[in-house]
Amino acid sequence: MEKDTMSRTSGYFSLFRLRGKMLGGKRTDIGIEAHTVGWMIYLITFTFVAQFLFPATLWWGVIVDLVALVFLTLFGWPLVFCINSLFIKILRRFGLSREISNSRVQTILIMTLTTVLALQLACWGSQMRIIGWAWLFVVAANLFSFLLLRLISNGGAERN
Repeated sequence: MEKDTMSRTSGYFSLFRLRGKMLGGKRTDIGIEAHTVGWMIYLITFTFVAQFLFPATLWWGVIVDLVALVFLTLFGWPLVFCINSLFIKILRRFGLSREISNSRVQTILIMTLTTVLALQLACWGSQMRIIGWAWLFVVAANLFSFLLLRLISNGGAERN
């Protein structure tokens, strides 16, 4: 049970954990982390679907389409969560991912989906590719901070 203790008490993104460790170990920004990541996921999803469905719409049509797209995105995410939960049940039935909680598997699947959408956004030739590149940069920085945290914690364990 010890392996999941740190992740339960310190949020999902290593960037925030590394920042907290550098500032003395205090974590008061878990809510900010959750909202920031959530809004980024919605922005990437919204931008991806807009680029996919409306690549060359006139400006007045874009406004109408974007209003409809807000509701499509808003109601599409519960469908994604439902599909994810079915996928998790299949994984568990085959004996995979038994050591990790459902919410962690759900987070891994959502982050993977978001990263795939961001990668596709980054590859398209539109002006919105900056959003995809920004997400990919944040994910890369998060992985780097995860490695730094592991090195720091392993270095502290070796000294004791």
